[in-house]
Amino acid sequence: MPELNVRRTYTHCPGKGPQLLEEYQCFLLAGTHTEIKHGYYREYHPDSGQLATAYHYCDGQRHGQCEEYVEWGTQSYPAAVLHYRKGQRHGAAVRYAAWGKEQEGTYVHGLRVGRWVNHRFDGSLDVCHYKAGRLHGDFVTYGPDGREQNRLFYQNDKPLTGTRTEYYADGKTRQKISYAAGRRQKWSKSWYGLRAVQPRIFLPAVVHLLLHGSTPKLAIGSRSGYLVGTEDLATKPWGDDSLRRQ
Repeated sequence: MPELNVRRTYTHCPGKGPQLLEEYQCFLLAGTHTEIKHGYYREYHPDSGQLATAYHYCDGQRHGQCEEYVEWGTQSYPAAVLHYRKGQRHGAAVRYAAWGKEQEGTYVHGLRVGRWVNHRFDGSLDVCHYKAGRLHGDFVTYGPDGREQNRLFYQNDKPLTGTRTEYYADGKTRQKISYAAGRRQKWSKSWYGLRAVQPRIFLPAVVHLLLHGSTPKLAIGSRSGYLVGTEDLATKPWGDDSLRRQ
């Protein structure tokens, strides 16, 4: 094994002078001046000097546990813990956000496999399965209360059967999309706020209000021709920003 050297790279920050940017171990390829990373590699945030990444290399390729950090104030916090084998992600992978774990799963030879979990800030989460880097198997969404909201079955990265529900920011249902035999079904439903309602629908509702003292529940057709849900216009003010489609 050739002799290992330690290399350090510095950057200049105004008012602070030279700041360590990276530090790593390497050796020179026989008969050349080419550096091959081998051993630890550390990168630092230039302004604070806090650790940004901590990798490990073997013969120029990432190998073993690698960590990434995010700078917050004067501290660095874990952003990701990954594992590599000969330059490819291989093994457990965890990514973090301000609320804790954001995503966790496993790689094999650079591809996602098995069970993956996506955590959201509100406590809801997705549990899905991969095969050779493609969604394959159950994809289940749980709400903040732990109750199941959606269940789809994927095959080769495409939804095969099940129903997916999307929500507005205020928690109200935006649309429910159903799949069967890999096709989106005609009776998928959407609930639109008035900002998405065309005048040809809104104006007849106003006439109905003047004549009958109430507004009807309308079935509104989407551009694709699918039947969509109903809205009681009397309870949906035109200026309600919470109804804006996202």
